[in-house]
Amino acid sequence: MKLSSCWRKVCTCGEYSKSMGGLLVRHKLGVCQIRATLAVTWAPQRCANPIQASCGVDTKFLSGILWTMIAHLMRIARLRHGSNAKFRRALLLWAVFGFSSMAATADSIKILTEEFPPYNFTESGKITGFSTEVVEAVLKEIKVQGDFQSMPWARAYELVQNTGSTLIYSIGRSKERERLFKWVGVIAPADYYLFSLQGKNLKFDQLDQAKKYQIGTVNEDVGEQFLVSKGFIKGKNLQSSVKYSFNYEKLKLGRVDLWVIGELTAYYLARQAGDDPAKVLVKAHRISGLGSDGYYMAFGINTPDALVERFRVGLETIKKNGTFDSLKRKWL
Repeated sequence: MKLSSCWRKVCTCGEYSKSMGGLLVRHKLGVCQIRATLAVTWAPQRCANPIQASCGVDTKFLSGILWTMIAHLMRIARLRHGSNAKFRRALLLWAVFGFSSMAATADSIKILTEEFPPYNFTESGKITGFSTEVVEAVLKEIKVQGDFQSMPWARAYELVQNTGSTLIYSIGRSKERERLFKWVGVIAPADYYLFSLQGKNLKFDQLDQAKKYQIGTVNEDVGEQFLVSKGFIKGKNLQSSVKYSFNYEKLKLGRVDLWVIGELTAYYLARQAGDDPAKVLVKAHRISGLGSDGYYMAFGINTPDALVERFRVGLETIKKNGTFDSLKRKWL
């Protein structure tokens, strides 16, 4: 029996035994004791104290066991294959991807985003915003817990691509990104523009006309990626930052001539800085083909299809029952 199959068949807490290489791990949970080792055999027994997780096993304990397994497998590999580094790397990759699929059955996932108001931002130590509340509504609908983390976009963008069963949200969908993610659905509207300051008299009929100006972007943001795909160059006419608010400051200080960003975020950041957007910002050019269908939530490509579909159904449900429209009226 495959190890992953063993774990997926656990649905109530009990006493479990697994054996491989002689390693034994014990964990006490209420009146239950789980015995786990590295495993080809198992023996579930009834227990009166079920654990609240989709696979029936405490997820923190499960994570500890999985990494213990990986360490033990690597030790075996060193003993049997000596300095064969390629074999050990291959074994580690197999273990990580295999075990991440097992963990995806649990009712808790990691959720990544960035500071991108009013869609997602940190206030009083809590991540909030329109997109955040949409994701929270989906989690509630499908009865899944989420561990939200906000970080620079480039880091979140890379992490979700290299980690199974991790969600990223308020992500723009583009041709360049299409095959890098498993897309759940649209969670927020988006309209992208090149903004300039009042009095600069910058208006463009064609995007190429903006190439002789300095444009503020965010590293690996969909706006930056789109402009790069159209022949703009980072470090030449694209000045990359890690935060959207930095670009508004650069625009006002004259360090950049234009700012590529979604309309709602541009207006929000201007108000946060104490400015009236209508008196400060000018739409120099609407970027057609970018963000026209909105911002998405998406998973990395290594995520099980069943988990992605579970989120799709949850998103469709909150759009049908009025929850999504209610959040739109609240935030937008």
